[in-house]
Formats: sequence, structure tokens, C-alpha cells
Amino acid sequence: MKRRSKMMRKRLKQISARIANLQASHENGRIRFANFSGLIFLPACSFRALQEGQEGQIITKAAATQWCIRNENRFNSVQSSKPMEKFKGAFAGFVIGDAIGMPYEGITEFSEHKIRPIETTDDTEQMLILAESILSTTYFSPEDFAFRLCRMKSPRIGPTTAEALKRLRSGVPWREAGIDSNTCGAAMRVMPIGLAYSFNLSLVESYAVAQAVVTHRGKAAIAGSVAVAIAFACLYNGYTAEEMLKEVCRRCREYDDLMAEKIKISGERSLKELGTSILSTDVVPAAFHCFLNSSSYEECVMMAIKGGGDVDTIAAIAGGLKGVELGYSEIPDEWRGFAYSILQIAEDLYSLYLKISK
Repeated sequence: MKRRSKMMRKRLKQISARIANLQASHENGRIRFANFSGLIFLPACSFRALQEGQEGQIITKAAATQWCIRNENRFNSVQSSKPMEKFKGAFAGFVIGDAIGMPYEGITEFSEHKIRPIETTDDTEQMLILAESILSTTYFSPEDFAFRLCRMKSPRIGPTTAEALKRLRSGVPWREAGIDSNTCGAAMRVMPIGLAYSFNLSLVESYAVAQAVVTHRGKAAIAGSVAVAIAFACLYNGYTAEEMLKEVCRRCREYDDLMAEKIKISGERSLKELGTSILSTDVVPAAFHCFLNSSSYEECVMMAIKGGGDVDTIAAIAGGLKGVELGYSEIPDEWRGFAYSILQIAEDLYSLYLKISK
């Protein structure tokens, strides 16, 4: 028993050191591990498995040991998956999914061997505008984001965003410009928030809400934004699909029960059952379905295309999720070239993440 206890302490110290290297604390977000030689500090914002307790709480040695052992594979996943590859995979996966899905919106019959990225839509434009705003302000600024949105040039803008932009351009403050609508515009563009602030899930949630209400004030639209942002953050941090779903549903349920319930069953139901319209309560669960039921990037995007409906947005979100899970190198070679021009933004956002997460 003494030998086993000694080995356990050694293992725990190794895991603790690994966590400390992976995630830096943010502001006061720490949990203290007591009853060791000194105190071991781990970031409370890192993994929700431990956040069932309160931040700043002192927990027992036994509880700390069990938590670290349960999550060792997660830490190994984050450490071995080349974090920059995850950022690049998310951006490339999103953009390519959007460009592949664009020609097939509302179409269910097509020749698979001719599938290739053609042209991006306002999904990519708004996502990149959000990324550029974050890079400009470091911490998300709704004012800056609203200002940049007003300069959009895409002819393909969803009805809710188009109406909100009219109000913003007429001088309505961003706090009042959003439309009480539950379409998917807020969810489709939120990815950069999930990545840049992935060191703190509560910060991700708050910013996901803030960026949503600039154009969308519907409860389901906000819930969709939170769900997608939290999913990207969790996958970047090495959560399993099951852990990610639990965290996503727990947080988005605060805004809309239907969204949480549909995401919860998204892996088990068909796209026809879930729906593929432009509503956030259809698009977001459909994207989760494609992510959960595919093992490769290509399979994920093809599943979205075959489902019909709002294909470009479903494929963009699902492709981004699969890209952050698998990494940039797992996207097919013949498609990766389409996304070269946006990789610098992914690298810049990763540099910002490193800076603010320390």
C-alpha cells in the first residue's frame, strides 16, 4: 500500500505539472489542491469535470487524485495534438465546409465525385469579421464588432442579419439593433470566440451571448451561439464527444430548452428528424449530428451536404468542429489549398490565445 501510495503521488505530480503547462489560470479562476507537499494550483477554467465544485475551493487529496487520473487522457490529447494544428483545422474546416456546401443548398441529389469547394458565403465573411475584431481589441468588443459588420459586402446575407445591419447603419446602438429572431446567423460565425477564449468556458459563454445579440436576440439564436462556441472550446481542450455534449447542453439550456434537448439527441436522430432549415434549432443540432456520426473530415462534410436544407452553414459548423478535433492535416489534400489564404488569421488568433491565456 505504501508503494502504491508513493507511485500515486508521483503520478499525480506529473499530471499536475502537465496541466499547469497546458493551461494558465485566468484572473481568479483557480482551484487549490490541498494536502500535498505545498499547494498545487490548477486552473478552474480548464475542465468542467472539476468545476462541479466552486472556484477557489480546497478539495481533498483523494478527490484531486481521482479527478486527475480520470482526465489524464484528455491532457495527453491536448498536448499531443499540436494546438496550432487545431486552430488551423477549425478555420480551414469551416471555410471549406462553407464553400463545398454553398452550391448544394436545398439540393439532395448530386454526384459525389465532383464535390469540391467552390465559393464561400456570408458565413465565412462574418466569421472572419469576428476574428479580425477579436485580433483588434484582444477582448471581445460588441461596439467594434458591430462597426465591422456594417462594412459587410456579401450579397448573401441572412434576413435577420440584414435587418439588424439596416438598424446599425441608421445609428441604432448595438444593444438595441438585434432582431427578435431565431435564425442561425449568430451560431454560424461564433467559432473564433470558442477558440480564442477556450481557456475559460464562462468567458466563452459570455462573449458568445454578447456577439449574438448584436444581430439576434431570440433565445434559441443565443443558445445556438453558446452551444457552438462552447463545443469549439471543449474540443480544443481535448474533451471527448460525450463530455463536450454534456457541457454544451448544460450551458445552452440556460437560454433555450429545445436547443439543449435537440443537441442532446443529435447523434441518435436523423437529419430529417432534426430538421435542416435556417432556424438555429435545426442548423446547430444538424451540425452536431454530422460531427458526432463521422470519423473523418470528408465524411462529416458529405453528411451535411446529403442532408439538404441550409447546407453551407451546417457543413461550415460541422466542418469546423471536425477540423478542430482532427487537426488541419486531416483535411483532404485536394481541398486544403482552398483555405490557404485564411490560415494567417488562424495563426494570429492562436498567438493571441497564447498571450491572453498566460
